[in-house]
Amino acid sequence: MLTQHGVPIAPSTYYAARHRPVSALRRRDVELTELIRTVDAGNYGVYGYRKVWHELTRRGVDLGEELPELGDAVPAPERSSPERA
Repeated sequence: MLTQHGVPIAPSTYYAARHRPVSALRRRDVELTELIRTVDAGNYGVYGYRKVWHELTRRGVDLGEELPELGDAVPAPERSSPERA
């Protein structure tokens, strides 16, 4: 993409990035995503991210400060509010 716009990229940079091992953070993200999907499927997909977070902590999963990221994986349930006159 960059080379199409005239920005030179060294081939060694491309191959270094391509063959770099998967980071620990990425492996953790994949593991958490699987756990979140398991909890979500086990509860018929009706849990929001807060309940998923509580369920995972009950199961002993150390989430640390990762609560905001859970919001991306499991959408909060839609709430209907009565119309005001």
